[in-house]
Amino acid sequence: MRLSMTRSGQHALRIVAALARSGERLPARQLSELTGVPRGCMPEVVACLSRAGILDTVSGARGGCWLARGPTEVTVLDVLQAVEGLPSLENCLLDGRPHGEPPCALHEPWVRAQRAVVEALQSVTVADLAHPGGWPCRVHAPEPPAVRGHAGGEGDSTP
Repeated sequence: MRLSMTRSGQHALRIVAALARSGERLPARQLSELTGVPRGCMPEVVACLSRAGILDTVSGARGGCWLARGPTEVTVLDVLQAVEGLPSLENCLLDGRPHGEPPCALHEPWVRAQRAVVEALQSVTVADLAHPGGWPCRVHAPEPPAVRGHAGGEGDSTP
């Protein structure tokens, strides 16, 4: 059995994690470098995320994109739905035809499995992905900017 997401879903998660980690507007070129998402894939994924209200964008030389909502307000499910749509069980798993009455023996277990996946994806936010260690592979977004006036060294008494 294989449980996976599309490449667009993977790209979308990398993009929102990098944006959440940076906390600022990033141009497509920089986002591509930070995430490993090919520049040619960026427009379609960013457009889906923007239509879903997850990203805001500005075009042009000084353009870029940023999270439209706080990273704790956006779940992994939101991101995946924006680019992949909702998972559904439209046809019988055994014969491929529309569900009949009564449904086949696999129908209810499959629906329960889908619900469990949806609940799991709803429980993880973009903030979780952006947290150090939340997505250790491939997302190389810079650390959030340090608070001004705090060097963090010993004897630092800056308020």
